[in-house]
Amino acid sequence: MKKTTYLFYILFWGFISYTNAQTIKLTTSDSICGYKKILDNKGKLLGGYKPEIPGASYVETAKRASEFKKSGTPVDSATKAKLYYISCCFQGPHMRDPKDYAKGKTWENWMNNPACVFAGMVQSLVLDYRVYSGDTSYTAIVREMCVPSQSKIDYLKPKISINET
Repeated sequence: MKKTTYLFYILFWGFISYTNAQTIKLTTSDSICGYKKILDNKGKLLGGYKPEIPGASYVETAKRASEFKKSGTPVDSATKAKLYYISCCFQGPHMRDPKDYAKGKTWENWMNNPACVFAGMVQSLVLDYRVYSGDTSYTAIVREMCVPSQSKIDYLKPKISINET
């Protein structure tokens, strides 16, 4: 038992030490995700959007994220489904060709959980942001998720029948 535990820890440490999935080598400490750090007089990090107004960055971030879900989410060219239905992540036009992004071809083949996405949309858009902003059009996004199109249904169907040999 001790050998197995010891071997597990060695393999785990080796995996963590040599894995570099989604990591970027830090070259400077004056920025975060490409944005210059803004610090207050105590050295604490301030938001990048109107740093002189407390909370303005949070409000702007929530607004941009919500507006993106309403009008900026790319549609997959094969399924005609918004990318949040088929992938948990996709690369934006700042990382990939903007033409590919507009055609919905920049999604990554990572595991997706549509039920979690739906629950998150209900919570963040209908229960939170709609109430905060007063914009009731956000409920339409969630309603659309409840009525799948035929292309989404076809995409989610198993590719091989159980009865096939």
